[in-house]
Amino acid sequence: MKKVAIVLAGLVISLYLLALVIPINPDEQRPGTRLSGGWASEAPDWLALGERTQLQVQTHPWYGIPHSVTTTYFVVDDTLYVPCARCPTKRWPKMSRRIRRL
Repeated sequence: MKKVAIVLAGLVISLYLLALVIPINPDEQRPGTRLSGGWASEAPDWLALGERTQLQVQTHPWYGIPHSVTTTYFVVDDTLYVPCARCPTKRWPKMSRRIRRL
């Protein structure tokens, strides 16, 4: 029984470490982990998004594995706004730090 517990603990730790490192972008309704791509070197021109209607938002939960979602947005006076339906029932709006174009 002790060997099974050790193997299970090793498996859980391995999966946790993989989730920290491997990016899995969200796809429509399916959330993801870390977004692929890098940080912007300068402030983005949100008006350059053009006809796009969605973007991906990466959040940083307390447990360390990034969580990303696909959401909509709008731009008013060069300011990006990311609306959220039923926000009190969701955790990602409170943890958002990074936004990446689709």
